[in-house]
Amino acid sequence: MFRKTLVLFLMAVALAGAVQALSLSNLNFRDVEQGATYTQTLILLNSPQDIDNHFVIEIGGIMKDWITVSPMEFDLAKGSSQPLNVTLAVPMDASLGGKTATITAVGKKTIPSAGGTTGGASVGYAVAAKSNVVANVLKPGATAAIEITGVETPKGIKPGDVVKFTISAKNAGNVPSTAQFSVAISRGGVAIATIPGAPVDFGMNAEQTVKLYWDTGGQPEGTYTGVVSVVPSSSGKDVKIKTTSYPAITLELGGAGGTESPSQPLNLPLVAIAGICLVIGIVLVVFIMKRRKSQ
Repeated sequence: MFRKTLVLFLMAVALAGAVQALSLSNLNFRDVEQGATYTQTLILLNSPQDIDNHFVIEIGGIMKDWITVSPMEFDLAKGSSQPLNVTLAVPMDASLGGKTATITAVGKKTIPSAGGTTGGASVGYAVAAKSNVVANVLKPGATAAIEITGVETPKGIKPGDVVKFTISAKNAGNVPSTAQFSVAISRGGVAIATIPGAPVDFGMNAEQTVKLYWDTGGQPEGTYTGVVSVVPSSSGKDVKIKTTSYPAITLELGGAGGTESPSQPLNLPLVAIAGICLVIGIVLVVFIMKRRKSQ
């Protein structure tokens, strides 16, 4: 009995390997907005080596309740194809970000093994094809925007110092973004340097602090200008990009930074001597005048 079962099992495996599988490609809706509806078409191909079959569509995954497929049930002859209209209706309250689902076409008729008879033992196998569905949910009118809320720089900058720009920023858009910060340094309208930062990820409503550094080595004393800007990006292809910058910052290298000479204090001993001399002079004048009157 065991030997017969094993032979039948091996026959089924061999037959299954020889039969071409059903073909159902994956489906990518890419960026979809809350409250919007999208439609795409899948094609189910039934192998010429398979049999005429009856198919039923099964939907699963996170977006299961968002997807409808037409038709949901149909007959398909071997070697034929069936278009499937897939509609994705995104709820207004759908959470943002990547979502997945599956669409599976299941053949309800079991394919018999070679030599099988209706009245005796036979081995068969079921057929099915699955499509993986993906979508990235965005808010309506998706915009990637990072707002710079403040920039701090040190005071008293000396030649050779490394200036630290402490940048406060928040996600002011309605999609997650990756932000690229930079600082442009100029003097008298002439560009001196551009300091780029590493990409920083901002989730929805996220706030972060970013630090960039300018090495002043080799730069002469004087007044410089620093402009901090940020360029956001998003994985979505239809997302609007809003580039922003912070008001120009004046940087004093040297001068007010500590090399300015302080006011000289008064020399108190000299003041005292001058005062004494003045008093003595007045006393002498009074004495001479009194003496002349007495003569």
